[in-house]
This record gives sequence, C-alpha cells and structure tokens, in this order.
Amino acid sequence: LQYLPDHFEFRLKNLVAINKDGDDLDFGSVPYIVYNPFTTAVDDPEINEIRVFPNPCHDEVMIVSELASDVEVLNVQGKKVRTISSSELIFPVNITDLVPGLYFLRFAQTQRIVKLVVQ
Repeated sequence: LQYLPDHFEFRLKNLVAINKDGDDLDFGSVPYIVYNPFTTAVDDPEINEIRVFPNPCHDEVMIVSELASDVEVLNVQGKKVRTISSSELIFPVNITDLVPGLYFLRFAQTQRIVKLVVQ
C-alpha cells in the first residue's frame, strides 16, 4: 500500500456556482480541504508531520517524526503498554512484544495520536 494523506487542500479562485435553489454561491479564494474517509482522526496539516509504516505491521515499525518526542503505545482501552524513546524515532522499532491488535501511538511533545495495527 502506498501512503495516503489524511487530507487534500485546494483553492478555487473566483469560482461561482449555483445552489439547488438557484442562488449564486461565490467561493472566492477560500481554501477547501477534502479529508480521506479512511482515516480515524483528522490532524492539523500545519503541525509536525508524523509517518508510521508499514501499517499494519508484524514485527517492526518505522516511526518518523519531524519533532523528537517520546511515544506512548496505548491499547484500545487507553492503557499505556509501552513507551518508545525519542532516540528510536528514525529507526525501525521492534514491536514483537505487542500482541496482535489495534494500538494508538501518542506523541508526548504534540499530544498527537496515530493508529497502529499489529498483525
């Protein structure tokens, strides 16, 4: 699978449309964001980019973050099952100690959360 972004942003300039009642709708140059329907949460595109791959994973996962941050691994009940040191964030992280299932990675520095599926 290729990486799919969680959103696409585009701008329409001086575009006029008509609504169902026949009234003009002026879109101007306001940015419009279309969100990927397959994501579980929407992140602010201005905040630090985080990539987690492969996802789903088996025995190791690569976590790449622009900002060094420890990462808490949470199970679906929200219980912390592991902490990944920020020194590991650009290298493969061994996850063989995690049982298969759904996890959430919470980045301590930004409090962002990313879904991780372990097979």
